Amino acid sequence: NERNCSRADNTASTGAVLRRPARPFPHRSSSGPTQAAMGDIHFIVDRLNEPPFSMPLSLVAFDEKPPFSMPLSLVAFDEKSPFELLEIVNAVIREISAEHAANLRDETPEATATRMMDFLFKVLNYQQSLEPEHFKTGLLHGDPGILYPALGWMLERRSELTTRAYLARFLLNVEIPEHMFGDDEILELYQQHKDLQEQFKEAHKASEQSRSQLISPAEIKKAIVQMEEDKEQLERKVEALHTKLHGSDGFEPMLREVGALRVEQDEQLKLAERMKEQRSHAYQAEQRLEQLSRALAGKKAEAGVSDLGRLLQKLEAEVAAMSRRAHEELPRAIAQRQQRHDELQQVLSLPAGSESDTREMLQHRQGLQRAIRELEV
Repeated sequence: NERNCSRADNTASTGAVLRRPARPFPHRSSSGPTQAAMGDIHFIVDRLNEPPFSMPLSLVAFDEKPPFSMPLSLVAFDEKSPFELLEIVNAVIREISAEHAANLRDETPEATATRMMDFLFKVLNYQQSLEPEHFKTGLLHGDPGILYPALGWMLERRSELTTRAYLARFLLNVEIPEHMFGDDEILELYQQHKDLQEQFKEAHKASEQSRSQLISPAEIKKAIVQMEEDKEQLERKVEALHTKLHGSDGFEPMLREVGALRVEQDEQLKLAERMKEQRSHAYQAEQRLEQLSRALAGKKAEAGVSDLGRLLQKLEAEVAAMSRRAHEELPRAIAQRQQRHDELQQVLSLPAGSESDTREMLQHRQGLQRAIRELEV
């Protein structure tokens, strides 16, 4: 009895008394809530206990501090008065759109119901089967049968609805009476409004695409940490391998041979790049030759100059020389380098030999180097 009297006093002190419905609320029925309704209540209470809501046991005025920090329980939620339920609905709406940061004590029940219905139906596109007047009556009475489904729907889609509420600020249609479109100035302003809405849609779409393509700083930091760990592991492996092989027989000659192999591989890559450049130059020269040939044909047709034929022959000879170099000389040089590479690979694949074997390998290497120098000359 004391709790009921306290709740009645609290409701009366708001200045905007909400009437209880004549019929009992579904969650206060004698037979208890159904299994589906209990599932909805569980979901609502769980979400209200999470940030950013973190509802306390007692919901008080916005300018007062809650007396408890305990989480909202099923029992506490079920015992909320109609006005307190509307305060919870308003808190969820305020979290979706900051434009609804209103204190229900400063509004009449009629204004509160109209504001909530406009936001739910026009902005969030909330779907339900009741007639608008019936729904509004349920809001005025704080009917859980009306408020629970709306609460569950908003809490389940809060992130999506927050974006929809933001877009609705700029994309909601302005209702203008039909007869006012006869005014040219109003018609022009309305068309400008529509054009600006389309521009906003495109800008928002581009912004969302750019945001989805950005790599978060956390992912970049994680990748950097992973690469640093890989670098440290490689350094440890190299150091361990160097320590293991440093004292073995024939290590120094083998190290030199490996170094020479690496130099030859780099040289092979450079030759491949040069060959690619030469082929590109040959292609450009052929294109230039075609242009000159067309120009020459035009000049001959205009002036009938015969000695231009010698110039054309000279250009064709130059193109032939460049083509021969690109298709014969450079491939031959690359083949020689490849042969040298294969020989070094065979040397590395052989097991470590004696000191005499090493000397023979060095002599062979010197012979190959002389042969390479002769080829280069």
